[in-house]
Amino acid sequence: SGGTRVVAASPGAGRVVAVADLDGDGRDDLVLQRAAKGSGGKDEVVVLRGAKDADLVASPAQATFSSSEFTR
Repeated sequence: SGGTRVVAASPGAGRVVAVADLDGDGRDDLVLQRAAKGSGGKDEVVVLRGAKDADLVASPAQATFSSSEFTR
């Protein structure tokens, strides 16, 4: 359902950009999280998979990239 939520159990505790329930069981399966890195205006996007028997997300991140990879 997306929106701005903080996920305390996830690495970086950044802003949640999007959440998806891929298998229809009513639980979040995939979380897209954005966190600012340093004072240079760079940010990091982290994709985490859901956990059925724990908090909203399970560590470690499944994919991580920085917006600096897309700027010239």
